[in-house]
Amino acid sequence: FGRDGDRYRISDPVLAEPVWCAAEDLARARFSLGDMAPKGRMYHPIHVPRDVDPRPAMRAGLKQCCDQMLKIPFPLIGIRGMRRLARVVQGWPAKLGPELAALNVGHLVLLLEEIGTGGAGFRFMFAGFMQQAARDLPIPDLADAGTRMTAVGDLWREFALLASRTCKGRTTVQDPYGRLAAILLECADREQAILRDVTRMLETGRGQ
Repeated sequence: FGRDGDRYRISDPVLAEPVWCAAEDLARARFSLGDMAPKGRMYHPIHVPRDVDPRPAMRAGLKQCCDQMLKIPFPLIGIRGMRRLARVVQGWPAKLGPELAALNVGHLVLLLEEIGTGGAGFRFMFAGFMQQAARDLPIPDLADAGTRMTAVGDLWREFALLASRTCKGRTTVQDPYGRLAAILLECADREQAILRDVTRMLETGRGQ
């Protein structure tokens, strides 16, 4: 987001604060090899219209999120992925032993809450998006869906807190892995209900 000669100013969620990066180092990172190599691609707007109506994009974004969470057939992402993760987490102690199980939980909470695309923060963002969309479309019931999603975000935050304590051996919960799995299943059930409701709102054509 900034430049000074051959140095670039970079912000990233894994860093405590913005840093300077030399152009040579940045080029090496942008053209790194391996799976999903970036190939140097960068994106920027080439045209910004004077007047923008965000409502079609809001409807499309809501529909895409609901479809991806509810309709993906394989159990690696979305609601199915959450339920599969719950089963996997519950089986870690018996399958991996206490040390590796704790290490995996630590990686999981890091991916969800710090450098990945899940966990509480993204539920809060989506909740805010639905509450704004309720005003702009308007589909008033979206505001209630946003409030319900905020509560799910609080539950994800409870999951992250327990996971952090579990990986550090500081939890007093008798069966922390069972409790972690139960929280994930509750999140999945509640999110599924919310997203199904949002899908019905969009399909009824309210707000057009």
